[in-house]
Amino acid sequence: MSLWRSGGIEHYTAGETGFKGERWASTERFAVNDERIWLDALPEAFSGLRVVQISDIHHGLFLPRKWLAEAVQQTNSLQADIVVLTGDFVTYSRANIEPAAEILGRLRARYGVLAVLGNHDFRVGRMQ
Repeated sequence: MSLWRSGGIEHYTAGETGFKGERWASTERFAVNDERIWLDALPEAFSGLRVVQISDIHHGLFLPRKWLAEAVQQTNSLQADIVVLTGDFVTYSRANIEPAAEILGRLRARYGVLAVLGNHDFRVGRMQ
C-alpha cells in the first residue's frame, strides 16, 4: 500500500493492492478515491450507501483555513449519505481547535456527520 502525504492530510491508496478504484483530484491538494465495497451480509437497506471519510487534517500546522474550507467544499460536492471524520483535526495548538470546528461544521450529509478524536487531538494543549 502506498502513502501519499501533502499538506498534513494522509491518504492511503489501494493502487498497489490490485483493486482498481476510480481516483480523481479536483485540486492539487486533495485526492478522492471512489472505492466500492461488497459485503455479503450487508442488509439491503445499506446497499449503495455513500460514505466519505476525512482523516488526519492536522489543521494549523500543515493545513491552513483556506485549504480546509476547500476540503469541506469538495466533500459536500460528493453528496455523501454519511461523512465520517476519523481524528487528528489539529496537531500542536489548542488555538486551531475552534477554527477547525467552525469550518468542519459546514460539512453536510444526508444522514449526518460523525466524528471521533485522534491521538493528536487528545495531546493538544497538554503542555499549556
